[in-house]
Amino acid sequence: MYRNGWREPGGTRLGLGRRLSRAALALALASVPAFAGAQETPTSDAAAGPSATETPRTQEGWYVVRQGDTLEGLSQRFLGDASRWRENARLNPQLDDPNRLRPGERLRLLYLQLPTDAAVVAGRSNRVEGRMPPVPWRETEVDDLLRWRDAVRTFEESSAELRFADDSLLRIGEESLILLDAERSEPVRRREPADDTIEIVVGQADLARAAGDRRAAAPAGEEIRIVVGEAVARPSGGDEGEVEARVRKADDGGAQLMVFAGASDLAAGGRSVAVAEGMGSITAVGEPPSEPERLLPAPELIAPDDGARRATGRPELSWRPIDGAASYVVEVCRDADCGQLVARDDAVSAELGAWRPSADLPIEALFWRVAARAPSGLDGYAAQARTLNISSNLDDRRAPDLALGVDGRSLPPRPNINDRWIFGPATRLRLEASDVETAVAETRYVLDGADTTADAWRGPWTPGEHLAVAESVDEAGNVARVERAFVFDVEPPGIVWGIEGEGPRAEVANAPEDPGQLDEPPSRRVERFDDPHSFWPWRKIELTIRRDPRQILIRPKRELRVTVDEKPVDLGPERGLWILSNDAVCLDPEILNYRLQIDRVGRGWRGKRARIALTLEVADPVGNRTTGELVLETRGRR
Repeated sequence: MYRNGWREPGGTRLGLGRRLSRAALALALASVPAFAGAQETPTSDAAAGPSATETPRTQEGWYVVRQGDTLEGLSQRFLGDASRWRENARLNPQLDDPNRLRPGERLRLLYLQLPTDAAVVAGRSNRVEGRMPPVPWRETEVDDLLRWRDAVRTFEESSAELRFADDSLLRIGEESLILLDAERSEPVRRREPADDTIEIVVGQADLARAAGDRRAAAPAGEEIRIVVGEAVARPSGGDEGEVEARVRKADDGGAQLMVFAGASDLAAGGRSVAVAEGMGSITAVGEPPSEPERLLPAPELIAPDDGARRATGRPELSWRPIDGAASYVVEVCRDADCGQLVARDDAVSAELGAWRPSADLPIEALFWRVAARAPSGLDGYAAQARTLNISSNLDDRRAPDLALGVDGRSLPPRPNINDRWIFGPATRLRLEASDVETAVAETRYVLDGADTTADAWRGPWTPGEHLAVAESVDEAGNVARVERAFVFDVEPPGIVWGIEGEGPRAEVANAPEDPGQLDEPPSRRVERFDDPHSFWPWRKIELTIRRDPRQILIRPKRELRVTVDEKPVDLGPERGLWILSNDAVCLDPEILNYRLQIDRVGRGWRGKRARIALTLEVADPVGNRTTGELVLETRGRR
C-alpha cells in the first residue's frame, strides 16, 4: 500500500511525494471527463427521443461494500466497464484509497442496468430494514442496491418495493421477512442456476411485471421462483408477459398463492398444480397444494369519491359487499399499486361495508382500495384505487346539517287517508346542506335505491310511488342522511254521477274509481235555477241545486224524465241527481266552479225537448285539474 497518494488499479501510482488532501483529490478528479448521466447535456439525437440502440440512462444507487469489493470490480459489475471506476470515485470523495474498500462501508455507485443477482429498493414506507452482510439489520433507503443473500424486513403498516434486472417488482407487505436467493437445503434448494429465488420467511409479497418487459418471454426455467417453507411457486407471464401474483405464508406455516395476471404453478408435498389467471391455491405443511379456486371479484367502492377531500385523519371508507366474502382487506397507500403502505386492516368484518383507520392518516394525497378475502384465506381482486386528499386532522364528529324542502303544491301524510306525501305535477324537492365546522365535501342523491343526478332527484318523476334519499358528507367524513317517501300524482280527478237512494250509475269524465252511494246529500249552499226559455209556468224547468266542495245535488221542482248518457232517469223533488268528484290518490278533490245552461231542442215555438248542460271544473289538492260536462235531455212534450 502506498501512503503518499492513491495506487491506480493495475499498479499505476498517483504519487506526489506526500498524501493528497481531499481538496487536491477533488481538483484532480475534476479533470476527469464527466460520466454519461443526468449531468450531461443531451445531444440533438438524444433529445429526439429513445431508440432501439440508445444507451441506457446511468442511475445512482447506494451500495454496502462486501469482502473483496473494489471500485474497479464494482464498476465492471454495475457499469459493464471496469475503467469507469473514476466516475464512482468522484461520487465518493471520502475514500482514501479506491483499492482498499472497507466491508460495511456505504458508497454511491453508478449503474446502467442491474445485474441478474442484484435488486434496488424502488420504494419504501414507514419502518423497513435490510440486512446486507457484514452489516447487521439497518434502516433501508430508496436506491439501496441489494445483492443475493441480503434480506429485507418490514414492520407494522410498513412496506417496501424491490426492482430486479428484468424490471419485475416485488412488493413486500407489512410485517414480512424476505430473503433474496438465500442458500438452502433440499428439498427446496435451487436446482437451476438460471432461477432467481426469493424466500418468504414471514408475511407476504406481490410479484408484478408489466406486459412487454424485458423478460416477458423468458422460459419458465429462468423465471423468479418464490419459496415458502416447503412450497415453491413459479409465476410466469401470459401471452403479453404480464405477471401479478401474491404469495403469502399462512399462520399454520403453509403457503397461499393468488394469481391476478399471468399464470403460475405451486409445488409442495411431491405434487404440482397449475394455477391460471384469476385462480388461487393453498397448501398446508407437508401436504400437496389444493385444487385451484376462483378468486373473488373486486368490490365496488362507494365513498369517498375519487379525488375527494377530507379534513380528518380518520375518514370513513365504504364499499358494496361481495357475496362469499369472509372478510375484507383495506389498504391506504401513497401509490395506486400500494407499494408504499400507510395503513392496512386485513380483518374487516364481512358484515361491514365501511371502515375507519384506527390512527390519523398523514396530511397528503393518498390512495385507498379494498379486496375481499374468501373463507379459504385467499385474497380476491383489489378494487381500482381511488385518490383521497387528507387536508387536516380536525376532530370533527358533527354531521352536516340537512334541510329538505318542497317547492310547489303537496299534501302531507294524514291519518287513515294517506301514509306518505303526495306531490303534484309542479312540485320539486329542495335540499340545503351546510356544515359549521368544516365544509360539505359531496352529496349523494339516490332515487328508488339507485344513484342519480341532483336534477333528476329534484323532479319531475315518473307517476307513482318513490323514495328520495340524500346523503351529504363533510370534509371530516361525517355523513348526514334525509329521505322522503312520496307519491307523484299527475292524474286529474274524475267526476261520477248517480241517483239519490241508488248506487252509482255511470262515469262522466275519466273518473278513476266508483265512489259508492252518497251517505248525506250536500247542503252547504243552495241555489235555484229557472228555465229562461218559457213564460208559461207549467213549461218552466225549475231546479234546486245543493252544493258543497266535493258534491252537487240537482232536484227538479216537479217530476222530470230525462236521459243521461242514453239512460232514462226519473227525477223529482225527493229524487235528485248527484254529481261527485273523486280522486284515486288525493281522495278529496274540490269542485272549483260549475255552470248550468238550458237549451230548447226541437222545431217551432213549441220545442218539445230541453237540453240541460252542467259543466264542472274540478281540482285536487296538489294542482291537477279536469273539466267535465253532464248533459240531461228531457223526454216527451213539456
